[in-house]
Amino acid sequence: MFVKTKRKAKSIFNSNEKAKFAHMSRNSPRKFWKYIKKLNKNKCNSNTDININDFKSYFETVSNVSNIEFDSETFVHGSIDELHIDQLDRPFSIEEISKVLSTLKRNKS
Repeated sequence: MFVKTKRKAKSIFNSNEKAKFAHMSRNSPRKFWKYIKKLNKNKCNSNTDININDFKSYFETVSNVSNIEFDSETFVHGSIDELHIDQLDRPFSIEEISKVLSTLKRNKS
């Protein structure tokens, strides 16, 4: 009985928090991001100890490009230059620019 009541209360709390976040993200984004940053500070994981040999071997395998064949001349002068898409080659219209500008967030850089 207790576990069921606890689970139900937790579910109600989580749904209320989700609704609060959704409302805050739409109506006051600054408060939303301030709250998110506060939550992230609390969850900071200070356990960053890793084995140096594991670190070294991982990045050696990731950066090993000796088995990849890449011809830069073919890539630069190949079929990429021959690709023409009319929608991408035409100039921007005033309507397109106005539409994009109207979707930008205010008070942002």
